[in-house]
Amino acid sequence: NTFVQKPLPLQVPIIEENSFTGIIDLINMHSVQWSNLSQIDDFVLAEIPEQYKVEAELAREQLVERLAAEDESILESWAEGKTPTNFELVVAIRRQTIAGKIVPIFAASAYKNIGIQPVLDAITQYLPTPIERLESVDNLSQKPVTNDLDGAFAALVFKVVNDPHGSLAYTRVYRGQLQRADRVLNTRTNKAQKVGPIYEMHANIRTEKPAMICGDIVAIAGLKDVQTGDTLCTEDMPVAFETISVPEPVMEIAIEPGDRKNQTKFSLALQTLCREDPSLQIKTDSRTGQTCLAGMGELHLEIAVDRLKTDFGITTRVGAPQVAYRETLIKATEIHALHRKQTGGLGQFAEAKLQFIPFTKEELDSSNAYEAIIFENRIVGGVIPQEFIPAIEAGIRQSANEGIVSHYPCGGFKVELIDGSYHQNDSSQMAFSLVAKQAVKKLKEIACIQLLEPIMKIDINIPSDYIGSVIGDLNRRRGQVIEQNNDPQRAVLKAQAPLAEMFGYIGCLRALTAGRGQFSMSFSHYEAVPKMLVTNIIGDKK
Repeated sequence: NTFVQKPLPLQVPIIEENSFTGIIDLINMHSVQWSNLSQIDDFVLAEIPEQYKVEAELAREQLVERLAAEDESILESWAEGKTPTNFELVVAIRRQTIAGKIVPIFAASAYKNIGIQPVLDAITQYLPTPIERLESVDNLSQKPVTNDLDGAFAALVFKVVNDPHGSLAYTRVYRGQLQRADRVLNTRTNKAQKVGPIYEMHANIRTEKPAMICGDIVAIAGLKDVQTGDTLCTEDMPVAFETISVPEPVMEIAIEPGDRKNQTKFSLALQTLCREDPSLQIKTDSRTGQTCLAGMGELHLEIAVDRLKTDFGITTRVGAPQVAYRETLIKATEIHALHRKQTGGLGQFAEAKLQFIPFTKEELDSSNAYEAIIFENRIVGGVIPQEFIPAIEAGIRQSANEGIVSHYPCGGFKVELIDGSYHQNDSSQMAFSLVAKQAVKKLKEIACIQLLEPIMKIDINIPSDYIGSVIGDLNRRRGQVIEQNNDPQRAVLKAQAPLAEMFGYIGCLRALTAGRGQFSMSFSHYEAVPKMLVTNIIGDKK
């Protein structure tokens, strides 16, 4: 969007004895309070509590004033001194939400079952229907896909969940309709299969449906080899919606089954977890042969390990979390490599001249760029036969993935094959694969490889009294505060810090803030590791 979306609070939370017990609805000007937190439907509509009346009236005035700044209809009423009706407010909020001008804000706690119903009601009240979002984009043809009940079926799988009776593919239907047992094409795999039972889901309660139509969100059972982000469509009119972006894992743990007899069951369970959550990845350490599970952080991996026990009945042994460092090229370099070996019979011969070029800053800013390697064949005149070119590319990728200076994957560069030679009898795919690996290892000798570490984006919410001690602790962790918003009660810090320094941070933050601090953390980017730390990191990996 070319405009800034503005938050519009539609509720005021009710806090009693430091506990969140309900909300004040600023549209209808009444309170909603939950008395029995174990029963999600046990709530009461009541008058606004006396101590909240002044705050609620002020918040309502601010709501109308902020909405008037965006909506001409409300502005006219407000300017004339009229009080907009509840219906007029709802219509205006819906209009400006769909236009992307405002974002309605609600107070809710899924953990305590408070405020969930008003959020669900607001989804139907304020967000656009499929008719109001008439088009999506087909990545195959780059043409719009019209949300049409009578068109060819097209849907997006946005979540895959393991179920005791098989997997469930949660699907949003964008066009057309489909019945059970109809055939559907998965454009990622280019394979068609029959649709199994179709369910309308209400948490863990499912109701079978005979069909799914445009606008439906359903769960489909029995689909094979389906992943989050897959597009399902008719065989005669294939489309592919934009897939769901998956962040690159930044932390990994060594993991193995507690009982070796469960190895097969353990492997299948890990594959199921990764199919459900694409931000989890299974890796094998090439040096130790250990299985490693990579994810977005300590809590992410802890939950995955806990699910192995609770959902699959598998106990595990887990190694300490490891940071997913990376290597990259920092300067353009030309490498000449020659592999010659004579053993009495057929020998081995391969010669290659390669240009290694680092990605530009713009290319590195794209997703997963630090793992990417682009290979280009610029050979002319057949100095290296075409059948040996794939072996050169494979040798480069394998050697870079194993690491050059520290055994961490290396990427973020382009390789151009510009010259070379071969022998009629002694050259082979193996010889050219070996010469490519030799060329990659030469990059270490000329000191043009840099070690990178993941930098995390951190949002910290703390009582204002503890700002000094929290910032001091961040500085000790090589962190940097980017933005600071203060009010008399709470402070919000936006900061960046290396993931390597953030292990166990929640415990430290709670100790510094008497248990009242909160934080969230997500991957931001990669940065060069300070030179004084490189030796220790490389030593730990060897």
